[in-house]
Amino acid sequence: MKYNINPKNGDQLSVLGYGCIRFAQADQAAIRDVREIFKASYKVHCMGCHYCMPCPAGVNIPACFTSYNTRYSISKSQGMIQYYMSTLMNDKPSYAGLCRECGKCEKHCPQNLPIRENLKAVSREFEGVLFKATKTVAPLFMKK
Repeated sequence: MKYNINPKNGDQLSVLGYGCIRFAQADQAAIRDVREIFKASYKVHCMGCHYCMPCPAGVNIPACFTSYNTRYSISKSQGMIQYYMSTLMNDKPSYAGLCRECGKCEKHCPQNLPIRENLKAVSREFEGVLFKATKTVAPLFMKK
């Protein structure tokens, strides 16, 4: 079910196919609180538009940020699994540590995100000893 809180009329929730639903004051407050919790759990507010792509160094920037946000919004293990699967378990590695800090991505980002700085944070979070070991062993299991 798709839905969207109408910012112009905070007491309504528009539900795709059902029109608008009105909420009591207490419900409106709960919706605002939940929205703030979700906003706080996302560390990088990337919308995944892919304007930053392609990265000259091969970094899959949206996947890196999605995994990083998953780590904080769902769990560390889910974020790590998602990061490994989306940046290591494919034809070409595309992890954050490949960033050469050229800045091309930031020139194209419509949200003006500090992408290079955020990629450093992603790299610090996910690219420890286990990552290095996985990076070494993963190619042995990849189909050619």
